[in-house]
Amino acid sequence: SFFAFQFFILKNFILGIAYFFLKIISFFRVNKEYKNKISSSSFFVGISPECISDELNGNRKTFNLSTWYFDYLDKNKKNRFFFHNCNKKKNLNCSKIFYLSSPVNIIEIKCLVNFIMYGLILIFISFICIFLFKWKLPILLKELLSAKIVRSTSDELLFKNYFFNNSSWVFRPLWTYEAEKKNSKVIMYFYASNLESAHRNDKNIEMPINFYRMMTWKRYFVWDYYHAQTLKNFLKINDEIKSNSIKFKVVGPIPFEDKKLNLNLNKKNINIILFDIPLYRRANSYYFDFEVSFYTYKVLKRFYSDILKICRNKENTNVKLYVKTKRNINIFDHDKRYKNLIFKLSKDIELIEPVMSPIKLSRYFDACISLPFTSTSRIFKNLGKKAIYFDPVQYFKKDHKAAKNIEILNYNDLKKWILKLTNETL
Repeated sequence: SFFAFQFFILKNFILGIAYFFLKIISFFRVNKEYKNKISSSSFFVGISPECISDELNGNRKTFNLSTWYFDYLDKNKKNRFFFHNCNKKKNLNCSKIFYLSSPVNIIEIKCLVNFIMYGLILIFISFICIFLFKWKLPILLKELLSAKIVRSTSDELLFKNYFFNNSSWVFRPLWTYEAEKKNSKVIMYFYASNLESAHRNDKNIEMPINFYRMMTWKRYFVWDYYHAQTLKNFLKINDEIKSNSIKFKVVGPIPFEDKKLNLNLNKKNINIILFDIPLYRRANSYYFDFEVSFYTYKVLKRFYSDILKICRNKENTNVKLYVKTKRNINIFDHDKRYKNLIFKLSKDIELIEPVMSPIKLSRYFDACISLPFTSTSRIFKNLGKKAIYFDPVQYFKKDHKAAKNIEILNYNDLKKWILKLTNETL
């Protein structure tokens, strides 16, 4: 482990040196026309190609992150441009969406000079530290160089908002602290609202996962009151001073990925969409500390088989079922039993592309049934559609905290719920 850690230090040191030279080269490549756009723009870090589309006005065909930005945040045209570092959308033909390889860029000559002088000294000191077994500077070399760039950049050449999502950015980059000192807003936004572990005893759900308790962001975009309260519990925001320094903004469900794909559903049917939680290989579950007794193959199989059994009843002949998995089921990380189950179900239940946004799907479907405690039922309910959680093995009590005002139904309850939905629709 000692040698592995030394290799880790050396790797970060070399990456830091490469970053130093790349930033100098990038100074001559950054489009200087962006200078007039940056101060009134937002930068979204670490997003996928499906998060971005060129739709700005009129009827939406996609409900993703970029359309949400222009619909929700840009209503008053104060944040006029959307910058991102997704290389696959580099050449998107849109007057308001731009690609930049990094949120941290050297644009001014004075910043370049300061960066070169500071960087050379820092690299030399970091090199000496390696031999003295002082590991902080070599490991943080890239972070310190980025922080220096932001510190040396004029306020008007920093983005107004920097957005980081909940899937990859539990810990803040050092440069974000410097950006906040210059009045830029650094925001952690959540495109999913399910933060808790699925404990049977709801007293244990406030036990944080994924290091939430160690987060130091000052601004959070959350879906609703329940989402904000859960996050406050994880962050231990229980005193007035800390509460005033950290801001929570309720913005409703935030879409993330979507595709331009229309569904042709028979409106004479009652169209219900199902959302599960994918079953991963055991090695992955252990690695991410996601080994939960509820999320098993037995439960998933029962979830689908019970719903099919109810909907095949002669009273529910006009019910049509669809399922949207969270990710493509062919990926290596998924349990083989789960893959086979979904393929088998495709004979009776129509599969929806995983990348389609649940917010878009809520416009097509009459109701949704979700496995506890996915965010999808909260999206549907927030948008005025019928939505419930179905617990096929009665693992959770019906007033479980994590349900957050959404019904948890067992088999008999679900039977009545679908029958009632059928009668109401007819």
